[in-house]
Amino acid sequence: MFNINKITLSPIKTSSFLLLSCISSFANAAESHGLLLNSKVTIAQDDNILKNSNEIEDQYISLQPVASFNSFIGKHDVSVNYEGKLNAYKDNTKFNYFNHSLSTGLKLNHNYRTTTLFSLTYQDSIEEPNTTISPNINLDEFNKFDQLGFDVGFIYGSEDSKGQIRLGYKLADKHFNNNQQEFRNVFENALSAAFYYRLSIDTRIVFLGRVTDFDYKNTSISDQSSTDYALLTGLSWKSSTTTTGEFRIGYQSKHFESDIYQDVDGLTYELDLTWMPQTYTTINLGSARRTTESSIIDSNAYKTTSYYVNISHNIYRRTNILVGFEQNKSDLQGNNVDQTFQSSTDKLSTTEIGITHNLRTWLDVNLSYKYEEKNSINTVFDYKANIIQLSFETIFE
Repeated sequence: MFNINKITLSPIKTSSFLLLSCISSFANAAESHGLLLNSKVTIAQDDNILKNSNEIEDQYISLQPVASFNSFIGKHDVSVNYEGKLNAYKDNTKFNYFNHSLSTGLKLNHNYRTTTLFSLTYQDSIEEPNTTISPNINLDEFNKFDQLGFDVGFIYGSEDSKGQIRLGYKLADKHFNNNQQEFRNVFENALSAAFYYRLSIDTRIVFLGRVTDFDYKNTSISDQSSTDYALLTGLSWKSSTTTTGEFRIGYQSKHFESDIYQDVDGLTYELDLTWMPQTYTTINLGSARRTTESSIIDSNAYKTTSYYVNISHNIYRRTNILVGFEQNKSDLQGNNVDQTFQSSTDKLSTTEIGITHNLRTWLDVNLSYKYEEKNSINTVFDYKANIIQLSFETIFE
């Protein structure tokens, strides 16, 4: 299944605008109130489960339960959400895992102009092997981590106002639990502010500033602590019933506390566009350039540039064809201490095609094929993978 907001949730690509995106999505959430229970069951064949040159092949079954509860407290909204993912492999059972994600949110509607948002999240999860630049050659199990996060948002004005102010603060405490990944344990603080000004009925200009502090805990192993600054401006538009999008561009500067690392500065941007050329076709495309934390010890953060396009087309009333392509380019600066890894540009390309049929008003079946290929100057990072999936998903709303 394709995620039309893939650019913000995509693996090697932590969104530069995660906090503001969280505020926006929560502000539009809780449209339906009450308890909703859904689940997804997937059977898959993957010829490279670790996404590396070892090419370990296996089949697995995946169960993903989802529960959400939304309700009112007076004029305010409260929500509780849970998502799980249990993966069981046929042969390589040591890679079995059970992910958990729990979040709670509170939206205080003070008046028609002012809103305050609070959310608390906990995540106990594995790190998907294609989401970092690490080669993962000698893994006996996936990297495991837990993360506790807290977000606060303040919104003055609405999307229909001449001007709108959004303020946000994010706190996240991430802790790795195995595979000698303790050097990546990090405490993150982010403060952001955005001002939207309406140019016309369907177009707004945005000015955004953000400061993010990465405070690594195990500094005796490796201190990759840094402070990241970003200033951006751009447009948000709904030019017609067929086109919506947002584009932001600016300058990002990352300063490390340790002298062994090189500061990372330069252009940053994000484009997310949805186009419906006809009633039964939806095209999502976009691109982003941002700085990403390194998953290799004593190695610099790096710039990642990503591109994606997803196409969904209704061939029949209850049947969709989905096609997607995404490419991520990582500009690596190498290992600054002993030059174990040389500087390079790694390219990860993903192509996916699938078909979804609505068996019942509450049940979808999906069959998809995905091909991944990674290329690097250092061949230890190269891999190819073919994944075939058959899934059944409930869609109670």
